[in-house]
Amino acid sequence: MKYLKITLCLISTALMISGCGDSGNKNSFSITCFDAEKGDAFFIRGRDFAALIDTGYKFDADEIIEFLSKKKVNRLDLLIISHFDKDHVGGASKILKHIPVGRVITTNRTNSDKRTEKFFETADALGLDIEVPSSDISIYGGGLGFLIIPPGKKDYPDSDDNNSSLIVKVSGESGSMLFTGDAEDYRLSEILDRSDMKCDVLKMPAHGRDFRSFDSLMEITDPKIAVITSSKEEPPSDKVISALKERGIDILDPGDPGSITLFFNESGIDIQ
Repeated sequence: MKYLKITLCLISTALMISGCGDSGNKNSFSITCFDAEKGDAFFIRGRDFAALIDTGYKFDADEIIEFLSKKKVNRLDLLIISHFDKDHVGGASKILKHIPVGRVITTNRTNSDKRTEKFFETADALGLDIEVPSSDISIYGGGLGFLIIPPGKKDYPDSDDNNSSLIVKVSGESGSMLFTGDAEDYRLSEILDRSDMKCDVLKMPAHGRDFRSFDSLMEITDPKIAVITSSKEEPPSDKVISALKERGIDILDPGDPGSITLFFNESGIDIQ
C-alpha cells in the first residue's frame, strides 16, 4: 500500500527503524503485529512474560505457533480474546492445543460461530477457566501493565460482536499501546471521557473503517503511530488515512509488507 511506504520513510527519521530488536534494557518490551490480513493477532513480550491479544483467522494459527517456537516461547502467561469474530478468535483453538496458557480473558459471548464454539470446546477440554470481566481489571507481569476494559453493556443497538470488544492498554516504562478490537461508536463512547487512554501506539478500531468519534478518540489517545489491520479486499477508509496523515500520525499495516515488531525502549520505538 502506498501510504505504508511513505510512512516508513517518515518513521525511519523520527523513530529509527532497525533490525537490531530489543536493546536488552530491563525496561524494554516488544509487540509483534502479525500479518493476519484483516484479522487481529498481537504478541506481547516483557521480561519473562508472554501474552497474545487475539489470534487472527483459523489459518493464522500455524504462523503464530511457528513464531512462538522460534522465539522459544513455551508458555503464554495471558491470552486475551477481544471479541468473537472469526478474524480475532479463529486461531485460538489450535494455539491452545499447542502451548500452555496461564490465564484466558474474553468478553461476553456474542455468537455461536464455528470458531467460537471450537475455542470454548478446547478451553473446556483443557480445564481452562475463562474470565469474563464485568469491570476494569489490571494485570502486571514482566515490567508491563495490562488494563482491560470490558464493554459497559451486554447488548448494543447494532454490531453486538464489534461493540462488545474488550479494550486493552499495554503499558511499560518505555511506552504503551492501546488495542481497540473492532469497537464502533457505541463502544468507543464508553471510553471518551477517560483520562488514562493516552498511548504511543493505537491499534485503530475495526480495521481502519470510518467512525463518527474519530476526532474524540485521537484527542484522548494522542498516538504517534496508528496500526491498521486490513486487507486488499477490505482496505481502510481513505478518510481515516487522510485524517491520520493530517495529524502527523505514522501509519503501519502488518499486511504490507508483513508482520511487524515494535520494540519499545528508552530511546524510542524501533520497528522491525
